[in-house]
Amino acid sequence: MLRLLLLLLLFLATACAHGTPRGGGADASEITWNNPGDVPRAAGSPASGSPGASAPPVAAETRPRAAPSAAPSGSQAERPGAAPPRSTHDRLRERLVGAARRHVGRSFPGDCSGFVLRVFAEARVALPAPLAPGRTLSESLYRSLSPVTRPRPGDLAFFHGTRRQDRAGRARGRFTHVALVEAANGPRVTLIHRGSHGIRRLAMNPERPHDRRENSVVRRGGADEGPRVPSLAGELFAGYASLRKPPASAHAEATAKRLRARGSSRHMR
Repeated sequence: MLRLLLLLLLFLATACAHGTPRGGGADASEITWNNPGDVPRAAGSPASGSPGASAPPVAAETRPRAAPSAAPSGSQAERPGAAPPRSTHDRLRERLVGAARRHVGRSFPGDCSGFVLRVFAEARVALPAPLAPGRTLSESLYRSLSPVTRPRPGDLAFFHGTRRQDRAGRARGRFTHVALVEAANGPRVTLIHRGSHGIRRLAMNPERPHDRRENSVVRRGGADEGPRVPSLAGELFAGYASLRKPPASAHAEATAKRLRARGSSRHMR
């Protein structure tokens, strides 16, 4: 029994002296990864947190930036670039342009000024009454409105000398043609008018009146008049005119009158 015990102790001592080397037999050049996000380390190198181990590089602390303070609801800062609310005058302009566009490409029984009157009637926009006196209806319209230098959609554009000369060789009057401004981009303007072939669009740039690329023909001259007779929109342009804005007091009075009438009608019911 004692002999067996001695043999067992001898065997255990021999096993401890020839044990497995540290590192489990892995090659020292092998790279292993720790938890996701950690830096790689060589196998057998001291693990992070062990005595004498160098700590892996730590990224600089990043803190989320504070969200910008919310702008007051409905303010201009909340919607940068938002268009200002449309006024009543702006809505009237849109109605005029819309009514004119519905006629583009169609024939019209009346002349240019008759077309403008039709557009105002269909858009339910009142013209000054009575119109100012003039030698032509186009001139009456011009003198009843306010002259402007920078047109906006819904304004009117007027022209001189768009009719052929009479038998004496004289041009037939001033303010002989009128058109409605559809769009304006700087000096370039798109107009809707009643021409010889019905309701059409025409382009105009008064700053380049002789440029056929930027000005449509509004006057068809005869063969006996010669090639130098002005015919482009920019050459015959006379001026722009716009509806006058009603005074604030008159507008407020008209609004109050409508409210009173509405209240009376409800009371009668």
